Amino acid sequence: MLNKVLRVMEINNDHIIDSAGRIIYESGIYSLSVDNLARKLNVEKESLSSVFKNDDDILLSLFLRLESDVDQLIIQSKFQHDAPDAELKYLFKELNKLFSEKPFYLTIIFSDELLKRNLSALNVLFRIKRSAKDYLQEIIKKGKKRNIFKSKLKNRSLVNIILGGFRLQMNEQRLMNKMTRESMRIDDEKEDKI
Repeated sequence: MLNKVLRVMEINNDHIIDSAGRIIYESGIYSLSVDNLARKLNVEKESLSSVFKNDDDILLSLFLRLESDVDQLIIQSKFQHDAPDAELKYLFKELNKLFSEKPFYLTIIFSDELLKRNLSALNVLFRIKRSAKDYLQEIIKKGKKRNIFKSKLKNRSLVNIILGGFRLQMNEQRLMNKMTRESMRIDDEKEDKI
């Protein structure tokens, strides 16, 4: 038991959050618990109590990590590109890459039940959306000023169109991920019967 308690001290926070995300991705949001996370990490549940008081703390940590990842992408995008069109392409390419590498983010973002249950996570999601909207408005304003973006629509309308399209694309990706997992599960069950 002491080895399992000491092991949690060796595991970094990123690994813990990624493991929590894998539980959600593989088994669904309702499978995420301090007990299941401890099992996945091969540590004692009590050793995680210093990090998470309850299951909602794990979910909040996932949202805070998502917020940090998105903030980092925005910072990188701002400093890597001067041209607004290149900045916009880079941002969405990197967001797509992020959601491909960490598909559990899509699961938590699109979970209405989770967001109704966890007000703190909902507040973090609102901050993420506000940050994304503000940054997109900044890019569009700069692009219009330089005559790169020529739309006559108001900046806020363009932001809503862009984010709406991206949200639709990410929701389709989430559904495709879910279909793929279900298909693999069915194939595994067939193999087990043989």
